[in-house]
Amino acid sequence: MTEDTEGDSVCSVLPRVSVFEEEDPMTLKVILEKGADGYIIAECPQIPGCMSQGKTKEEALANIKDAVQACLKERLTAFERQYRMTSEDFAVKFNAGELGDDADWFEWQYLFEVLDEIGAMIELKESQP
Repeated sequence: MTEDTEGDSVCSVLPRVSVFEEEDPMTLKVILEKGADGYIIAECPQIPGCMSQGKTKEEALANIKDAVQACLKERLTAFERQYRMTSEDFAVKFNAGELGDDADWFEWQYLFEVLDEIGAMIELKESQP
């Protein structure tokens, strides 16, 4: 489990996160719910355990974006350790067709691209009370 420096965002990434199971893998869903303490709880169900909160809807959304980025960066770091190369080197080799079609390569490329466009990829879904 990872906590940001201010304690607002919490995420837990399983050893292997599949990002290809959703209907539209380029959109990350965020669910907002009002907590018992009055805070807005934000969750990204596509990333197991990726949750955050805020006093306002805007703060909760900003915090969940940070939490999603932290979770995805953690997964990228795991790939870098496992395959002993940076994500930048991986992207060059992947785009040049040097790595084949292993599922890890496609997930790694997806994660690498997502981190550049995270704001546009989060779609708000508010739960009904």
